[in-house]
Amino acid sequence: MEAAIGLVDLAIKLFNLLDESYQQGKGLTADIDFIKKELRSIKEAIGMRSGSADQDGIRSWMADLRDICRKIENCIELYNLKVTGNKKKHDVIHHIKTKSARTKLSDDIDAIRKLVEQANARVNWYHPQAQQAAAAGASGRQIMTIQNSYINGAAAPRHANEANPDGLDTPKAELVRLLSQGDGKAKQLRVIAIDGLGGSGKTVLAKSSYEQVNGEFDCSAWVSASDDVDDLLTDILREFREQIPQSSEDLGRRIRDFLQNKRYIIVIDNVHTTVWWRDVLYACPDNNMSSRIIVTTANEQIARNCHMNCRIQKMQPLDQISARALLTRKAFGEGGCPTNWEEVLGMILETCECLPLAIVNMADHIKGIRVCHTNECVQACENLRFLLDAKNEAFLGMNQVLNRSYSNLNNNTMACLLSLTMYHKHNFFKRKSLIRRWMAEKLIMVTNGQSAEAVANQCFSDLVDHNIILPVHVSINGQVKRFRVHRIMLEFIMNRAHSDNHVTWIHIPNDGMKDRVGGDNIHRLYLHNESSRPPKIWENIDLSYVRSLTFFGQATKSLMDFRDYKLLTSLDLEGCRDLQDEHLELVCKSSILVYLSIRGNPGVTKIPRKIVKLKRLETMDTRGTSVGTLPIEVIQLPELTNLFGEFQITYSSSSMRAFLSEKICKLQTLAGFYLDEGPCSFVKALPRMTRLNKIKIICREGYAPSKEAISDLLASLEECFERDLSPPNLPLRSLSIDFGPSGDLDFLYELEVALPCSLRSLKLRGNLRRLPKFIESAPNLQELCLSGNNLGWDDVLPRLQRLQNLLYLKLTELDTFRCGAEGLIWRSGGFVSLKRLCFVVPELPNIVIQNKAMPGLESLQLFCFRLGAISGIEHLLRLEEVIVASNFRGVAAEDLKRQVEVHPVRPKFRKEPHPSPPASRPELTRSKRIQRNGDDHD
Repeated sequence: MEAAIGLVDLAIKLFNLLDESYQQGKGLTADIDFIKKELRSIKEAIGMRSGSADQDGIRSWMADLRDICRKIENCIELYNLKVTGNKKKHDVIHHIKTKSARTKLSDDIDAIRKLVEQANARVNWYHPQAQQAAAAGASGRQIMTIQNSYINGAAAPRHANEANPDGLDTPKAELVRLLSQGDGKAKQLRVIAIDGLGGSGKTVLAKSSYEQVNGEFDCSAWVSASDDVDDLLTDILREFREQIPQSSEDLGRRIRDFLQNKRYIIVIDNVHTTVWWRDVLYACPDNNMSSRIIVTTANEQIARNCHMNCRIQKMQPLDQISARALLTRKAFGEGGCPTNWEEVLGMILETCECLPLAIVNMADHIKGIRVCHTNECVQACENLRFLLDAKNEAFLGMNQVLNRSYSNLNNNTMACLLSLTMYHKHNFFKRKSLIRRWMAEKLIMVTNGQSAEAVANQCFSDLVDHNIILPVHVSINGQVKRFRVHRIMLEFIMNRAHSDNHVTWIHIPNDGMKDRVGGDNIHRLYLHNESSRPPKIWENIDLSYVRSLTFFGQATKSLMDFRDYKLLTSLDLEGCRDLQDEHLELVCKSSILVYLSIRGNPGVTKIPRKIVKLKRLETMDTRGTSVGTLPIEVIQLPELTNLFGEFQITYSSSSMRAFLSEKICKLQTLAGFYLDEGPCSFVKALPRMTRLNKIKIICREGYAPSKEAISDLLASLEECFERDLSPPNLPLRSLSIDFGPSGDLDFLYELEVALPCSLRSLKLRGNLRRLPKFIESAPNLQELCLSGNNLGWDDVLPRLQRLQNLLYLKLTELDTFRCGAEGLIWRSGGFVSLKRLCFVVPELPNIVIQNKAMPGLESLQLFCFRLGAISGIEHLLRLEEVIVASNFRGVAAEDLKRQVEVHPVRPKFRKEPHPSPPASRPELTRSKRIQRNGDDHD
């Protein structure tokens, strides 16, 4: 009896425990929903006021909001990981197992509520103008309401005075020529946009040129840009000393009437928006009197959108001689530079990257030191980010300019910009890798049904347009492939990222001591290890909330024990040294990893089987490693979208059957796999990857695929081109086939596509005798890169010129051109959409460009050692640049330069290093291949 009563009591206690657990679960779900809504509101609030927080005096409050954001994101991720992860319906054991985790999360959410209340209390107390707005909103929308109260009262950023630098003689002469009456454009109204990073001398150049030519015009006006069109037009009328009409609707008409019979010049300085541009163009008539409008802007997109008849003048850094002269004059006066300062001056110029305003501010800092020593200037260069502070009077001008550039960015772009501090400042960065990482870190807030990738690409373009990102390598399609951040801007955003606790940097020098910059709640970590000894640094550092880790320097087991990184989603090991296979075993412990890059680590020879545990992995990059084989199970990862490297896909008959039976594979990019040995039945699986839109296929030199493999490849490509495109299927848009310079690609002539295919990019490297027929079945083809020594170009060019949408054409690694005695003839009416034409060849024959051929060509790139005669460049009326190899010399080079100088639109002529050919494929001996295959199957 007592035993029965005991069982009943136990059952009652268990029931009460389960009921309590159930009720707690319901309450926790409601709490999670609440903080998700709060997170969305906070992010919207930050987005609206991030740029002007300094002007509003609420920067510390904004830092509180960002910290709350991070804590909310951590709670949501821990809830998904520990509570809802692997949950089974009516799983009693799951409720019991997760009780402690749910209790901890409930406590964390209560703490977040208190933080929100405290942040609101602080802003209400110290900013009483926000009290009324805050009281009007519901508790879940308090922060949003407070932010809206600031919008209308925010002051526009004040324009910083820029010093008059040396070294602007050449751009000034060009600008004065454009302002003159006989510049080759008859008497049309011309808009000239001066574009460049803040502090590069745009205003100085415009002011100097304006003062020189002012007397040639009947009337002139110099105004600073305004967001309000009425204010802008009123300022212009004041400059003309005309009476201001009572109605704002009459402002444009009054200016237009005044300017109707006058030759005028108007300068609009510091433009960051063109919402009023139509009103300005209406007020400024094109009266055929050679009138001019000058616009200065830090945004290239604004410069491009100014006017159809617009000339963009891009600001460049000062040359070394002019920069040194400016620094010496501003720092030491007419007495000149002390002899012991020569080396320090070079360091200062390198730090400032010859940016005029930065040089002047550094000179002011030097003058501000009573007894100036060289070591103090060296320290200033090394700690520039701390000098770029609003309280530092010497750098006040540079701080205002950089802050203005920063504040003009939207919230998404700001977050992406701050993430660039995760990289070493001397590295070059790759555009597409960066965008994939932004997406993995969920830096992008998506609205209006846009895709995260589209928004990320727009953020990158915004950074380029604002001259914050400097192009290092531009691809044939005009997009930046590699870039770097301007040193001054990088130092500025590092200061921002530090103050906002956006990134934590840990530096471990060779002596084993650590230098840490950043807060305690580590969200993004940059770890730079220079110590050869295994350092122990994690005793007082909590790594459980780290979402993104960038590792640079010496790889060690102690630093790569990823068990403590509970929320790690992005791992970049590209900057590692001596990364080995054993380290990757530790990577597999990060179960929620989304982005993994081991690029550029030749010590890595295989991917561990445990990689299949990373069920959330979306991107894996193995390029530059020694990984030669990859099991097909990796491709079967449920979320894998992008896979990069050069490897064979290994499989067993059972694993292939399992793969072919899969209904959905999310892989979109497969670049690339070998087709040069062994059974290549894997290509039969390509049509099964219905979302695959980018493929790269490789054959190493000295190898040749079998006839069976070629037949399978042709059948698979044909099926990919003609597959059903109903959702979620995607069209194949990019195809790259690289068989090396001597590989045979003639089999592609047999590929026939019955329907028009969606291919947009095609890159063929190998030996071609005939142009593949399927190229003409791709009406939307935009980018074409060809390498084919045996092609008959008299037949090829007429066929290519019929591609109505072709924008970019690159011809490379062609030892000889088979063409007629006249050379390559670009015929009238052909290549109607072509924007960029690039040759990377040893020798070019004569080039003849007929009238109305390539009417939209903007960039002509001739990377060759020898060039025949070239004629007809004057017909390319949209031409913006002509680029030749830096070692291009001789009569042909001088003749080409003269043609460019007398060209009607005066395109830029510059020399660049000759692009290096693609690296040869790694050689693998059969013994190594067998050994690797054996390892993979263990």
